[in-house]
Amino acid sequence: MIDTLNALNHTWMDILYQNKEVLSSLSVYDKELKEELEGNYKNTIAIVQREIAGSIKSEVKDNIKVAEERILFEFQSYTEEDILNAKLTRRETEILKLRMIHNRCITVARILEVEPQSIYKSYLLGIKKIKKYRGYKATGENQLNRLSAQQLSIYRLIQDGYKNNEIAEELSLTPAVVKTQKSRIRK
Repeated sequence: MIDTLNALNHTWMDILYQNKEVLSSLSVYDKELKEELEGNYKNTIAIVQREIAGSIKSEVKDNIKVAEERILFEFQSYTEEDILNAKLTRRETEILKLRMIHNRCITVARILEVEPQSIYKSYLLGIKKIKKYRGYKATGENQLNRLSAQQLSIYRLIQDGYKNNEIAEELSLTPAVVKTQKSRIRK
């Protein structure tokens, strides 16, 4: 069983690092395309390639977030620092520390002499607080699920205070595409 968990964890780590490498390569490629377009906005092939690269970049960023969340949730890859700074209750702290040692909620429940459901519920609350501490935005997830990857990236940049031109630059899109996507996000 431990070998299986280690294999799964290794797989998620591979996915995370592969996506980070792809993101890095896309950023370099995007920079090259941007330099190619400097002063030559009639190069439609480069413009299209840049928009495609921006869309792929957006998808890869989403993949990275998913992999980070799966690693955090499934494999308890939180640290003592996370536990100390995430404003957990004493019970959540105790459960998360025990989960670092014992992999299963049932084992922790036996140690604390409580129902496993109670342990699991407190564990999920603790993970949620750690995500929040780490900067994950857990609010509005139901509404955000309906957005495409590109729209979600634009939405996040809007939340961070970016203007249309800055968003277009960051995601390798044209300002017109950003404006169109913003109107779709509002619907």
